[in-house]
Parts: sequence; structure tokens; C-alpha cells
Amino acid sequence: MNILSTLLMIIALSAPINAISDIDKTVKKQCKEITNDSKPMVANEYLQGIIEGINYAIPYSDATELAKSGAIKSIMEKACKNVFENRTLHGFNSDYKWQVMKLTSKKHSEMKQQF
Repeated sequence: MNILSTLLMIIALSAPINAISDIDKTVKKQCKEITNDSKPMVANEYLQGIIEGINYAIPYSDATELAKSGAIKSIMEKACKNVFENRTLHGFNSDYKWQVMKLTSKKHSEMKQQF
């Protein structure tokens, strides 16, 4: 029984690891398309969803003027450009989320990302 449960754990944990690299590739591809203006913004639902989720989680008093204006396209473009300029070891997806936080939250805009 222990061998079976160990095998199931290995299978269950290997899927998320592969999914993380797939998400990083997808976010990087979408950011390249945004910075090159090669695809319409409608094709980037994942990136828009991250922005909407972070905007929803940030208190209005802490939101930047860019976040209050609701300019999702501008936030997305600036975040993608910033990620390409400031890559870290955390992965493209995490870097994108960090850049969105910096652009939408006054408190986070002053913080430095480490590594």
C-alpha cells in the first residue's frame, strides 16, 4: 500500500511542476505579442485576469492612479515591458504578477523585488 501511495504522490506532484513551466512560456509569449503589437488584447485573457484580480484585492486607498483609471491595457503593456527589463529567478509568471502589483499598489511600488 505504501508503494502505491508513493507512486500516486509522485504522479500528482509532477503535473504542477510541468504546468508552472507551461504557464511561464504562455505568459512570456503573450507579453512578447503585447510589446510587439502583434495580437489583439482580447487574446490575453490570462494577463487581464491577473490585473483584474490584483485590482480587486487592493484597497482603493492604496491603489495608484493607473489602477483607479481602470486602464488595463496600459498596465498590461507596462508590466510586460518591465518584466523583460527586470527578469529574476522566480519565473516569468511571478515577475509579471510582481510588476502588476508595483503598477497598481502605492505600497508595493516602493518595494524592491529581491533575487
